Amino acid sequence: MRYPYERFLRFLVSRKADVASAIVKLGLPPVGGLFEVDCRTHFRKTAPATVLAYLDSADRNIIFTDGVLEWAESEGIRPLWEIQPEFRHAPDPGLEVCLRIFMNPVARAVTGLLLFSKASQKDAAALLAERYDVPITEEMLAMYSRLFWDVAGMGRGAWPDFIARLLTKTERHWLGLGLGSPTLEDVKRFLGVERELDPQVVIRSVMTHSFNRFESAMNEPHPDDHGAYKWAELALKAAHELQASKPSGPVGGGSGADGGTAGSLAGDRLFSVRVDKTPITTLAELQGEISETPMSNAERKAR
Repeated sequence: MRYPYERFLRFLVSRKADVASAIVKLGLPPVGGLFEVDCRTHFRKTAPATVLAYLDSADRNIIFTDGVLEWAESEGIRPLWEIQPEFRHAPDPGLEVCLRIFMNPVARAVTGLLLFSKASQKDAAALLAERYDVPITEEMLAMYSRLFWDVAGMGRGAWPDFIARLLTKTERHWLGLGLGSPTLEDVKRFLGVERELDPQVVIRSVMTHSFNRFESAMNEPHPDDHGAYKWAELALKAAHELQASKPSGPVGGGSGADGGTAGSLAGDRLFSVRVDKTPITTLAELQGEISETPMSNAERKAR
């Protein structure tokens, strides 16, 4: 694959859309001039007569639909064809979510970072759902990966050159980080995600660290020169705070007025950044007008 979104590009070609215009609207690197020719040449070898007749016509819609969806399935683009007006299928909410992510450069970049990472698709979907306030699921993320950002299909060796061609610093930055296969925690750190912290865990950590430093200092010939009493004071303060903060019930049990420390230092808002729900380009707009030259002279000679 030359592009992680190659299946989406092939769909646009199969709908005789203006691919160059669609790519500009998406803010992605221009597609090579031979890409559309190669796609149509491939389609002529694999598509049924109904699709071939459509590709050669000036019609916007397919007149005869026999075998079209089955062919689209074999090309990996059936979900996009099923929502076309000729088939009158109900809108697919999952596909709509995928399109929203793909058409938003920031969401697209962060999703690409997560797909590169070592995070499971379940954890990646959960992070995206919280961060972007969209109801994405593990299944939807798998669909997104197949249709719009196929990390595996592209091959790791081709990614550095592709990333260098991206138009925005944001996408180059996030995807460049992704090449290092970060963990889920790494990704959260990259994105500035605030961690939920249990106050007792924080106090215990301070107490343990301070006490360890105190013991280390006391083993020196001149403990005071190594801050022994300073570390002892901090350890004692932390121990006092820990004792005072213990919940009345079992540790870790319950919340509310008697639940002790159910709250977190991060507060209710876990993620510090969200993508505004501003209008974005629709799939119909990307498909645009039918290309004036659905078949090149070279293709006609090849036939």
